[in-house]
Amino acid sequence: MRAMGATVYRRRKGRVTVTCAECGVAFETIRSQMERRGSVFNNKFHSRECWKAWRIKSRQSRLNKHLQRYGMTEATFQALLQAQNGVCGICQNSAADLGQHRLVVDHDHATGRVRGLLCRICNLGLERFKDDPTLLISAIKYLGHHAGT
Repeated sequence: MRAMGATVYRRRKGRVTVTCAECGVAFETIRSQMERRGSVFNNKFHSRECWKAWRIKSRQSRLNKHLQRYGMTEATFQALLQAQNGVCGICQNSAADLGQHRLVVDHDHATGRVRGLLCRICNLGLERFKDDPTLLISAIKYLGHHAGT
């Protein structure tokens, strides 16, 4: 398969050399990856350095789009993070302690109002209890009743 706009040289069986569309560096890739990724990126291939730069930029862009959903900016996210001392509002662990990238925005599903920042585990826990305090109280009673067993 010849990529449009990219020079392809055959080297070893199953491997081909392509040219980065961004920086022009030639690099070797596996033919199956080239065929799989080629259609996704309009037959443009990127070197490892260009790919890493794109991922950083894309991650930042995704964060900003995610925050816009809640009417927040990165500055308000950072202010909220600092107000919580960089830890989850429930379990008091930082995202790094839990092996996570960052804390997530917790919001009231009925009103859309932002309540704070939580780790993914605590956020999913609230979601499983349908944000219902009576269910959470029942869970606390259940755990208290079975604590000695």
